[in-house]
Amino acid sequence: MEFNLNEAALMAAVEEATNQELDDRLERAKQIALNTCPVDTGLLRSTIRIEEDADGKRLTYGSEEAHYAEYIEFGTRNMQAYHVIGNAMDAVTRND
Repeated sequence: MEFNLNEAALMAAVEEATNQELDDRLERAKQIALNTCPVDTGLLRSTIRIEEDADGKRLTYGSEEAHYAEYIEFGTRNMQAYHVIGNAMDAVTRND
């Protein structure tokens, strides 16, 4: 019996499975961020999204109207940090 390895097909299957796993984790992180984002008016929470560009996909939030996202994420001298995106990403990347 002879076994021929189709490296291209194997690599394509691995890449597809990896991309699907990353997409699933990003969606789970987005849901966590939506559930943990502090809400006053709901504007900031409404900007939580997955963006994609040439560098890949990422979970982000904030907009021109919700310019205060970085203060919510990292805090200020006078305000605690909430780490909405950081905590969400940590939650889906832990090795449980």
